Formats: sequence, structure tokens, C-alpha cells
Amino acid sequence: MRKSFLLIVLSCPLLLGAENPLPRSGSQVSSHYNYFAANRISCSIHDNGTFARHPTTGNSDFSLDGVELICTSGIWVGALVDGQMRVSSADFVTDFCGGAIGPTGEPFGRGDSTFRVYKISRGDSPVTNPDYAQWPIAGGAPSDEHGNPLLLGDQTLWCSFVDSYPEERSANICAPLGAEVHLMVWGWREIDNIMFLEWKLHNRSSHLWQDCYIGAYADPDVGMANNDLVASDSTLSLVYAFDAPQRRDPWERVKHAVGYQMLQSPLIPSPGDTAFTFSGPRIGYSHVPVYSPRAEKHVPHEWADISYQQTTTALEMYRRLRCLATNGEAAVDPSTGRTTTWATKGILSLDWGGSIMAQRTEG
Repeated sequence: MRKSFLLIVLSCPLLLGAENPLPRSGSQVSSHYNYFAANRISCSIHDNGTFARHPTTGNSDFSLDGVELICTSGIWVGALVDGQMRVSSADFVTDFCGGAIGPTGEPFGRGDSTFRVYKISRGDSPVTNPDYAQWPIAGGAPSDEHGNPLLLGDQTLWCSFVDSYPEERSANICAPLGAEVHLMVWGWREIDNIMFLEWKLHNRSSHLWQDCYIGAYADPDVGMANNDLVASDSTLSLVYAFDAPQRRDPWERVKHAVGYQMLQSPLIPSPGDTAFTFSGPRIGYSHVPVYSPRAEKHVPHEWADISYQQTTTALEMYRRLRCLATNGEAAVDPSTGRTTTWATKGILSLDWGGSIMAQRTEG
């Protein structure tokens, strides 16, 4: 079976009121996208919090060897702010757009080409690639020890987006969190069916985020859109989907699967523990637990589709991030009858909606 595994690395420091010195000049352009194409995977990356969704048709835009596997994916963030529930999300619609947030909490950069999706590849130079020459290190883009753009793998993409333009909030009508998100995507030619993603989430508001949850939403369409089975493995922090054998397209000769694996969740102080990260062990810290809630399911009604632009939207999304149904009830593992934060653990179910991986952070 050929498998395409989308490996997700989350790093989510909540930085209160930090200033972003990125310059505010540049020609006005619409929301921007670029393609990860370092190996057999092709995936559009957008500066509005979404990826794997075609920019003009809205159809699936994540494929392996030309076979479509994901319809849309993006980040969900929810927290309590001064006792008020606030959520910003990106999936079929989005609350984000390219930009940054200044020291006074005001967003800037919407439509500015400075906030496009940057893409560099092995062998690039300031002469051969404008994205290399204009890599926005001052705005948070990573650099190496020599001050050059940081290339991870054979290809790296980077962008910055915010949730603080009210007129751009297409999912939630609640107040924004004041979130500035930096997304980095990379991969290797030799590791030919894996794409890595890392989100760095910054609290640019003057308010503390409490009980913050962060999730990666996915709507897998493996080959055909109506024959996906989904499952998860809590020991690997992995959720995955594959095409049901009994409902596979008769012309499709190759089996496919796609998975999301959380490699590094946020860190919290934990005396006596050691957290293992990409930069080495962190003594006195541990990783926050990872959840695998089911975001949408047409039946039963308690796990129905999320309603956008409603007074209840933020509540519904925040409950999903906590692996709770629309009515607030916990998910139940049918194999044990006990409540669980891994809604698809050890089971297979036909996917008619989306799933998310989430974890709580400490604000």
C-alpha cells in the first residue's frame, strides 16, 4: 500500500505583546499561495491559515503522485479571554489573512506582497530566487547561524498570518484572539511521501489566553470523496484515513492512505520530567497531551457540522477542540464504553466530515 503521511510539528509559544518589526511597505496584492513540491507530494500553502485547498476551485489540492488525498486543512485556535470564549479557525472558510500585528495590537499587511508565502529550495541564492533575497527574517522567518534564510530539507516555505481583521473573519463572529501565526513547511526529496509543518502561535494582544487549545483540522478525500475510513493511534499521536476496499474506485489500482502525526506539542514546566524536542532534551518540561477529536459527523446530530457565522460557532469549535460534542458531552470509546479524548481510537468509521488533532496549551 502506498501511503502519504503528513507529519505535523506544532510549536506554540504564547508571546504576550511582543513587537513585530516587519516593514509595512509593499505593493497591494490579494491573498497569496505557493506550492510545496519537494517530493511526490504536491500541496498548496496559503497565507490565510489553510492548506491543501485549491485557490480557485476549492477542490482537493493535496496529492501524492497525482492522486488527491486531502480536500482542505488548516489551524483552529480557541481560548478564554477575560472570561469570553474566542476562536479563530481555518478550514473551508477562514478567519485569517496574511499580515502581522503591531505593538499596539493593530494588524497590518493585509494585501501587502511582503506577507506572501515565501518558498526557497536547495541551491537557491539571492540572485536566482526573489523569495531568498527578500526572506523576512525581521518578521520572524527563520535564519541560519550566518543570518541567511534557513533551509530545512530540500524545500522550505514560510508565511505569517493574523486573525485580527474583523471583515476577514468568515467563520467566527466573536472578537479575534489577536493571534499572529507563523507557518513553516518543509520536506526532503529522499523522504518522498512526507511533508512537515510547524506553526508558531504568538499572542499579540494585551490579554492573557486561558485554557488555550490548538488544533489541525483535516477533511481527507482519499481518491474518492465518499469512501474514506478514519482511525487513530494514540501511542503515536497519529490520525489517518484510507479508502475503504469495498467502496474503492474500480479503476484505481493503487491503495492510498494519508495521516497526520503530531511530532512535538507545546512544552509546559514540569519539575522532574524531560521533554525531547528537535533542538534537544529540555529538563524540567513535558509536552502537553494531544487529543484526537472528531470535528464533524452527520450522524449522530451531537457531532453535526459546525455552523459558521453564528453566535454558537465559537462554542461549538471550542468544544470540538476539547473532544466534546455540540451539546458538551464527551466522546465515548465504543470498545470500552468510557469517555475519551481520542474519538477514533482503535475504531474505523466512514468519514463524511472532518477530524482534528488538538492539544491544550498553558497561557
